[in-house]
Amino acid sequence: MFTLRACRVNKNITREEAAQRVGVSTRTLQNYEEGMTFPPVDVAKKLLELYEVGWNDVDFLIKEA
Repeated sequence: MFTLRACRVNKNITREEAAQRVGVSTRTLQNYEEGMTFPPVDVAKKLLELYEVGWNDVDFLIKEA
């Protein structure tokens, strides 16, 4: 199981690029990655598709600093 940040880094995508591609601000994506807020289902689906992972591959509850 991976964090959102780990999934992004494994795909060699910058936070700025990922945020733009899923339609959120860089700060919002950072909040998702740090576990401060959770992405809505539609955004989560876009992130999973972008990172080419499934629901069971990502731990949305891990807080990362």
